[in-house]
Amino acid sequence: MTPSPPLSASTLLARARRFDALVARFRRPLIQYFRKRGVAVPDAEDMVQDVFLKLLRKMDADGADLSDGYVFSAASSVLIDHHRRSMTQPTAKGVDLDPEHGADEPSPETIFADRQALNVMLNELPAMRESWRKAFILNRFEQLSHEEVARRLRISVSSAEKSVAHAVAHLRQKLGRDRDG
Repeated sequence: MTPSPPLSASTLLARARRFDALVARFRRPLIQYFRKRGVAVPDAEDMVQDVFLKLLRKMDADGADLSDGYVFSAASSVLIDHHRRSMTQPTAKGVDLDPEHGADEPSPETIFADRQALNVMLNELPAMRESWRKAFILNRFEQLSHEEVARRLRISVSSAEKSVAHAVAHLRQKLGRDRDG
């Protein structure tokens, strides 16, 4: 097998631009693809990087543009690999060196208090100011950054941060009232 001739600078630049366009187009959809399949945000970010590495290798080998179907086929392959690894590798658990520090399971009091807090939150969310509620849900439940919340709601980052903070303060106030009586 004879080595291929070195690529010209213009060819390398064109490939880099095609790859950058691919990353810009598919990064968010790939994260959403993994998140919808139950993958945590940090793992989803890593898996997206794995997909792009596969795509880059494919582009280097073939020199061709990749179809949308191939991108998500690669994502599916990465997801399967992730699940296989998680089935064969034990999950890391912290070791508590102080046996009196805490138990593995929460106490019945903690479970009861957490359920009460959840009920308060679920009751308060619909009554909360709409802008606060939307920002809070996007930030805390959909795990979007303040910047992503701002883009989604078409508001400034500062407004997104303030809305989330107001929602949290409102819920804390309601939780404090309910716990006090």
